[in-house]
Amino acid sequence: MSWQIKRYSESYAINSYAQMPCVLLSGWSANSDIFEWLLPGLAQYFIVYTADVSDLPENVDDCVAELAETLQKEVCKPALVIGWSLGGNLALRLAELYPQQVSGLCLVGCNPSFVARDDWPCGMAEQQLATFRQGIAEQAGKTLRRFDLLQIKGDDEQTALRKAMTDYRQQQTAWRDEDLLRGLEWLAGFDQRDLVKSLRIPMLWCFGETDHLVPAGVARQLENNSDMLTTCVFASCAHLPFLTRPDGFFRSLLDSFDPDATVREKQKIAEAFSAAATRYDDAACIQQWTAERLLGKAAFDKDQRVLDAGCGTGQWTEALAARTQVIGLDLAEGMVSYAREKHPLVRNWMTGDAEQLPLADQSLDGIFSSLAVQWVQHPKALLLEWRRALKTGGRIYVATLGPKTLYELRESFAAIDSYQHVNRFLMADDWRYYADVCELQVESCEVIEKPVYYPDVKSLLQALKAIGAHTVAQHGMKGMMGKTRWQQLQSNYENYRDADGLPASYELILLELTRHG
Repeated sequence: MSWQIKRYSESYAINSYAQMPCVLLSGWSANSDIFEWLLPGLAQYFIVYTADVSDLPENVDDCVAELAETLQKEVCKPALVIGWSLGGNLALRLAELYPQQVSGLCLVGCNPSFVARDDWPCGMAEQQLATFRQGIAEQAGKTLRRFDLLQIKGDDEQTALRKAMTDYRQQQTAWRDEDLLRGLEWLAGFDQRDLVKSLRIPMLWCFGETDHLVPAGVARQLENNSDMLTTCVFASCAHLPFLTRPDGFFRSLLDSFDPDATVREKQKIAEAFSAAATRYDDAACIQQWTAERLLGKAAFDKDQRVLDAGCGTGQWTEALAARTQVIGLDLAEGMVSYAREKHPLVRNWMTGDAEQLPLADQSLDGIFSSLAVQWVQHPKALLLEWRRALKTGGRIYVATLGPKTLYELRESFAAIDSYQHVNRFLMADDWRYYADVCELQVESCEVIEKPVYYPDVKSLLQALKAIGAHTVAQHGMKGMMGKTRWQQLQSNYENYRDADGLPASYELILLELTRHG
């Protein structure tokens, strides 16, 4: 058995600025060339790889292990995996067993339990699957033609699809009969419904309304299973929506996995913090309290090389410089310029992204980061990148915000409208999970709830703006609030007032992590 991973390289279609890798896994009896029409479009947004396997092993987990090893060598970073039909089930298995390889899943015409069960009626009958197995054993070519008729049945492009599939079968590298049988055995054995509920990565499930292999009813069964998944059903479409509904497929894919959104969001965050650089230290009381507490935990030696990730104005970079050899790094160029000027004794400053460190493998003895990673869009990718840059035995001291942060402001806004006005942050358990899948040992995890008091709502919002923290990650309402809404917000927030004033609660999460291997 072997996997072949090929990077799409047609230069006319490639966006050289794309950063997110995307890997395509085909369905039963097909190869990655079934996606040929998709590749130029995908390459406008992603670094695109196709994956093909031959000589299927008896155990599906052996196949997935080989895939993970090959991806590690060829792709190197977590990827969005697009899996069609059987390929979707392999993608799910990959996400379960090797979560560090997968940043998200797009599953097309995929059923987590391909075979119907007593509590899962929306699957293929066991007898029908047994008939396919017998047909492959006796007359593989005829059975594949019958299978293709089922793939296109009910699609309003059925006539064109029939010719396309006939042409495809004539030119493809055919699967061996034993691989066809093995693939059917795998499909019969898959029941990954519980896995779907437990995965903590974004998932898009795409179905055809008239699919006779994977009924659209699967979408309804899945919708309430996880807050990490969305479903899309294409009208008058069968088992090949990426061929007959490419525009709709792309819209759904980019709505769920917009690779440019991260870049745009980072630019917005960098601009906000750059603008706040000169007044940041005067307003950032919670930031100073947290950094002092985290600094008290940090144990670095004089000759060690340490990164201050998200260094801001450099106040704590200078404190670290008294203990060790430190590099200050921040996404906001304005912050780095201000820090360089204000703290000339610190020699090394960088403007850069904590998720893509401009540093060599295993070049750091430690990483210190206080109240910066809450802005990160992809925490798993962040920790994998930090692990890459750390030497064995290297330590990470990180402080971030938890979901209870500014809950008073969030709830006061929620009584007015449904827009997201306050960022939503990860729980401590989420960070423990990501540390585990990134093979970082959690040495300690401290959660602290700390209020900061203000005389009124205006003072609170001005304080957030003063430190650049007014930017909202997604879905914020555009435009001015208006007098009526502003009065409603003030009235709602007054419900939280106590003897000390209006509280703004911060949930602080302080973690110590170690790279052992």
